[in-house]
Amino acid sequence: MYRVNLHVLPGLLLGTAISLSAPALAASYKPLHDFTGLSHGDGQIPSGELVADSLGRLYGTTFLGGTHGGGTVFRLTKNGRSWSEEILFNFPGSAGVMGGVAIGPSGELYGTTKIGGFASSGTVWRLNTDGTLTTLHEFNPAGGDGFFPEAGLVMGKDGMLYGTTAGQPPQDGGVPGPNVIYGTVYRVSPDGDASKYAVLHVFGATSDGQFPLRGRLLVDRKGVLTGTTNLGGKNSDGTVYRLSPPKKHQTAWTETVLHDFPTSGQFDAVGPVSGVARALDGTLYGCAGGGTHGNGAVYALKTTGEEQVLYNFGDHADDPAAATSCAVMVDADGTLYGTSQGGGANANKGTLFSLTPPAGGSGAWTVSVLHSFGAGDGQSPDAAPLKRGKMLYGTAELGGSAGDGMAFVFKP
Repeated sequence: MYRVNLHVLPGLLLGTAISLSAPALAASYKPLHDFTGLSHGDGQIPSGELVADSLGRLYGTTFLGGTHGGGTVFRLTKNGRSWSEEILFNFPGSAGVMGGVAIGPSGELYGTTKIGGFASSGTVWRLNTDGTLTTLHEFNPAGGDGFFPEAGLVMGKDGMLYGTTAGQPPQDGGVPGPNVIYGTVYRVSPDGDASKYAVLHVFGATSDGQFPLRGRLLVDRKGVLTGTTNLGGKNSDGTVYRLSPPKKHQTAWTETVLHDFPTSGQFDAVGPVSGVARALDGTLYGCAGGGTHGNGAVYALKTTGEEQVLYNFGDHADDPAAATSCAVMVDADGTLYGTSQGGGANANKGTLFSLTPPAGGSGAWTVSVLHSFGAGDGQSPDAAPLKRGKMLYGTAELGGSAGDGMAFVFKP
């Protein structure tokens, strides 16, 4: 458990640790399911956040595995003290399911595949409660559409589904070609009505963000969407953006860049892979790479536009580290819970962590590594945990008995 003082700098707050005590014990950590992959007909590499229905059943997706190798939609149900898995759908080998699911008003599930579809550029699908799957949209970049959706979907108050496509980031630090699509925000109808599908924003204009990756959008009661991009912006290290619906007599959505990473001259977070979480007071919280040690940082973005770096990974041994990604969620009391793909006490195999706000709103945040992955359990968690009551639920992409990932529960 680390206590962090926040020293105010222009436009940014940098965390400096002043005391260190033993991290929380891992005795409350429990595996729920070991994924065993294609050879056993199970999913492999769980991806995206878990979600729960009104009965407490957990739903998620795996990128690979299943009967045909293209990934699965699964449900975990508690039976007494144990949990059982049910595979709700097996995708073909060319699919690649990412981003988890959204639960509709009648219990139907909505999600995306990164690949597959007419142009092998990804799809949006609906899975009915009877097990039938309907493809709602096939992405086709040749027609000005986006491609490669990595993030899950959200449903607005208007009943429409909203998501992002990642586009095609450059490989190995290269420069994208002139015809590269830098990602999009799109809208799709739950009934698949093609006339209601729309590309709401195309990224990549001057000072705009580029490549929204695994971050699921936030949507508020006014239909405003908030998300992150991995690159782009004024400093080419990513953005937090807001996309507002058209006003009366207008047709176009309006994008506002809320923050360009990094803040000038500061050791800021950079290159967010995950999205942001919103607290009750409107503050946005997220996790990204960069920071003082280059191992990642947790940040806050106030409604005034002021950014705070709440914690820099690497201030202490066995800290979390954003090896590839990290993600956070915020509780009703303002406590953050998150995962990092790297760091921890077991050979850099990831952590589950929390940050507790100071009493009275000023002073020191309390940072705790709740669990270090890799000691005979999962490895490389890539999505924020789900909190129900006192329990945290999540997945790790790798590890477990078969090395194909696992689902877990933790009681703080």
